Amino acid sequence: MADKGSDSGEEEDPTIAEDVVVTKYKMAGDMANRVLRKIIDAATVGTTARTLCQMGDDLVLEETSKVFKKEKELKKGIAFPTCISVNHIVCHFSPLMSESDITIGDGDMVKIDLGVHIDGYIAVVGHTIVVGASKDNKVTGKKADVLLAAYLASEGAQRLVKAGNENYTVTDQIQKVAEAFHCKPVEGMLSHQLKRNIIDGEKAIIQNPTEQQRKDHSKCEFSVHDVFAVDILISTGDGKTKEKDTRTTVYKKTENIYQLKMKASRVFYSEVCNKFTTMPFTLRAFEEEKKAKMGVVECCNHQLLEPFNVLWEKEGIGEGGICYICFHLIVNCLAVWITQGPFDSELVQSEYSIKDQEIKIDVAEGLCEWVQRISEQWAQQTRGTVGMKDQWNSGPLFLLFLWSSVLTGQLYPLVVCTHWSAVPTVPLYSLASCTHWSFLLTGQLYPLVLSTHWSAVPTGHLYPLVICTHLSAVPTGPLYSLVSCTHWSSVLTGQLYPLVLCTHWSAVPTGPLYSLVSCTHWSSVLTGQLYPLVLCTHWSAVPTGPLYSLVSCTHWSSLLTGQLYPLVICTHWSSVLTCQLYPLVLCTHWSAVPTGPLYSLVSCTHWSFVLTDFTPLDILATSASRKTQKKKKKKASTKASDAVVAETKNGKDADN
Repeated sequence: MADKGSDSGEEEDPTIAEDVVVTKYKMAGDMANRVLRKIIDAATVGTTARTLCQMGDDLVLEETSKVFKKEKELKKGIAFPTCISVNHIVCHFSPLMSESDITIGDGDMVKIDLGVHIDGYIAVVGHTIVVGASKDNKVTGKKADVLLAAYLASEGAQRLVKAGNENYTVTDQIQKVAEAFHCKPVEGMLSHQLKRNIIDGEKAIIQNPTEQQRKDHSKCEFSVHDVFAVDILISTGDGKTKEKDTRTTVYKKTENIYQLKMKASRVFYSEVCNKFTTMPFTLRAFEEEKKAKMGVVECCNHQLLEPFNVLWEKEGIGEGGICYICFHLIVNCLAVWITQGPFDSELVQSEYSIKDQEIKIDVAEGLCEWVQRISEQWAQQTRGTVGMKDQWNSGPLFLLFLWSSVLTGQLYPLVVCTHWSAVPTVPLYSLASCTHWSFLLTGQLYPLVLSTHWSAVPTGHLYPLVICTHLSAVPTGPLYSLVSCTHWSSVLTGQLYPLVLCTHWSAVPTGPLYSLVSCTHWSSVLTGQLYPLVLCTHWSAVPTGPLYSLVSCTHWSSLLTGQLYPLVICTHWSSVLTCQLYPLVLCTHWSAVPTGPLYSLVSCTHWSFVLTDFTPLDILATSASRKTQKKKKKKASTKASDAVVAETKNGKDADN
């Protein structure tokens, strides 16, 4: 009889709160994404499923062999064997060399599934393509319906898998999106939490559950530092699956213990334990398939191995099939993509669309409730007393998304319209269809989803993007925690300085600290705040290095171009990250940098500081009443002065 092995006394594995864990997840994710793209390129008419499976496994082993070469004890390799499931095969098809194969034809729907791990930290990815699809030969009909349903469901799920939400929120969202395209999620399919060496963790998201499954499958809440592989399978049929006589070739070791009787079984199981540990594997990976097929039987009979059976969609549904998308997320206040397959909406043309306003808001527009919820959490964490203001969505500007300051990690408005301009290029791109963004200073476009690095200002070198809990010093590379971080990094020097409670500053690009209190002031190009001008006798043109004297210098350098412009006539600046225009000092009009028309500050009510602890909420709440506040302050100051004069007079009278 099989018994569960004991895990008592084992130390807890580190989480993504630690930099090294995030690095390993991202390394595995990058490898999985690269292998997926190579398989997609190779999936052409006449190729067989087995060829692609073998190719994927070989590429994973090749990729993982390039890293941690000196770490002999560190395990790495295949976290889930490559599976190629064509048309109505739902999943887990990875044929042996001795078994029948499937040849891919024009118009076939090919589902690709694979996984990579580095030191037990798993990254899985899944994607569906239609062979032969192009802009001139678009995917239409039921195939287009199921592709768009799966893609939009994944977009909605990505926004919902975040700390504080429950698993059934994602379940219901996937169901609604699928039904909008007259499709159904595959019944009872599970998406699991990932842990070190564990591909099917305790927390799970279930798709299209039956009444009994909904009762049996408990609710769970996503937490900070969770890692999830979200599997979305959408069917053009009724969503029900069944097993056929197709051989199961993918298995995973369980925690059960049993003394095997057959020698072939013991040899086979010993190789499983040594070579694959707890990771899923394919029998094709064994040198002698015949002995592997013999040994696996007794292991499965006594629950030492868990089979991943090949599932088929119900027959007789005609055109269409199953669409499979799997993406990998790490969860903080927001979910961060680790793996995701490429999807080109221009290749797909469906007669259906999301008409339900509730779904449309959640999936397509990103939207107010989500923005407000995140903003409230952020405001409470950073200030503690800031509440949601009615002015958040008022005025002529609509805030669609939020972005994280490179230096502080705090959230600020990203775009205040439906389009944005690549930095430093000029053309406008739609937020809805845009999948790329431009690195600062370089102008080159990179994928929004897959990009994990940003460019240091002003060098253009690549450094890790902020992953909610850490940031990178500029222009150096070490990561610092946002939670306990009280310092920020100088853009020019890379040195650390106090972040929030900063009462001193350093001359740019080098120099000692000076007090903010007892000095005249100048305006920071990055923050708009006032800093001492007298004590700093030199400054550096950005992005060049030469120092210039403040006394004789009559020009300043544009952050984007490096060209010099007159200090006298230039009283405005433009945000490097948002392309929004902000006042430089105390002026009534501002101009685009380096050129552009003037705009009135009076009518501008929506803008945010980049580095100050003023929040967009504060600004929106107070922008309309600044004059009133100034008048009140002036009156209060006058009253205070009068009170002081009166008190002094009374004191003199008393002395007399």
